[in-house]
Amino acid sequence: MNLKGLQGFAQVMAAGTLAAAAKNMNISESALSRQIMILESVLGVTLFDRTKRNLAPTLEGEAFYYEAEKILMSIDEIPRIVQAIKKGVRERVRVIVMPRMAPRVAVPSIVEALAEKPDFEITVEVHRRTFIERWVAARHFDIGIGALPSFHANIDTEFLCSLPTVILMAHSHPMANRSSVRLEELANEDFISSPAGSLLGKESATHFENAGIVTRSRIEVSQSAMVCDLVAQGIGVAIHDPLIPESMRPNLAMVPLENVAKMRLGLFFPNDVVRSSATNYLADVLRRHAKSLQTQIDQDLGI
Repeated sequence: MNLKGLQGFAQVMAAGTLAAAAKNMNISESALSRQIMILESVLGVTLFDRTKRNLAPTLEGEAFYYEAEKILMSIDEIPRIVQAIKKGVRERVRVIVMPRMAPRVAVPSIVEALAEKPDFEITVEVHRRTFIERWVAARHFDIGIGALPSFHANIDTEFLCSLPTVILMAHSHPMANRSSVRLEELANEDFISSPAGSLLGKESATHFENAGIVTRSRIEVSQSAMVCDLVAQGIGVAIHDPLIPESMRPNLAMVPLENVAKMRLGLFFPNDVVRSSATNYLADVLRRHAKSLQTQIDQDLGI
C-alpha cells in the first residue's frame, strides 16, 4: 500500500482542494497529485474525477474515503499501542456505536467501567449502522452497539433489549396525549421519513405496506436530531424509536404504536476472534444498562 498516497488522498478529501491539502502536507501540488495517481494505480480504481476544475471524488472515492480514514487512524494508534505495551496496559476495548444509542446505552456503561476498573481503557467512535457492520467485520473494533438484525457473514450478534416503536408528534397534535396509536389512524398524516435505505426507513415502509396504508412523506431526513426538530415545529409526524436526544424530550410527544414490531438493540462482535477479558467485562456492563434502559422506557411510555 502507498501510505503517502493514502495520506494525500485523505487530506484532499478533508481539505476539499488539492491546493489546500498540499499546503497542509507541506508539499507541492504536483507531488501530491503524483502520489494520488500512484495510489489509484495500485488500487486499480479512479478516486477523483479530473474533468472538472477541482478534484471531485468519484463514487468509488467517496466509499474508499471512510476505509482510508480507518486505516490511517489505526496507523496513528501505533505509538499509543507501543506505549501501552511498555506500561503493561492491555485492557483497552475498541467500541463503535450508533449515534442514537451513544447517550443512553454506551455512555452510562463506559462511566461504570472506568469507575470500577482504574486500568481500563476504551476507544469509542460514533457512526451510523452501515459502518458499524463493516468495521466490526474488519476487526477494527471489539464491540459494536447497533440495531438488529445483521446478516454480515463475519459478525456475531447478541440481542441486548427491545424498545417500542413510537410515533413522534408535536404536543399540539390531537393524538399527543393518547396512550397508543394504530397505524390506520396515521393514514392522513404528513410524515417526516427516514431514508429508504436506512434500517428505520425500511422498517417504517414495511409497517405501512403490511397495513395497506399509503403515507404522505413531506420530507426525508437522515439525521435523528433534525427529525425531532421538524416534528417539534409541527411539520409532520415520524415513526421512530424512543432514543431521541435528551434536549428534545420536553418538546415532543412519544406515543407507542400498536401491533408494530419493537426495535431490537444488539452487540456486534467480529467472529472467529477470542474476546479479551476486558471485552467480555464491558459487554456485561452494556447488557445490564440495556435492560435497565428497556425497563425505564417502558415505564415512561406506560407500557
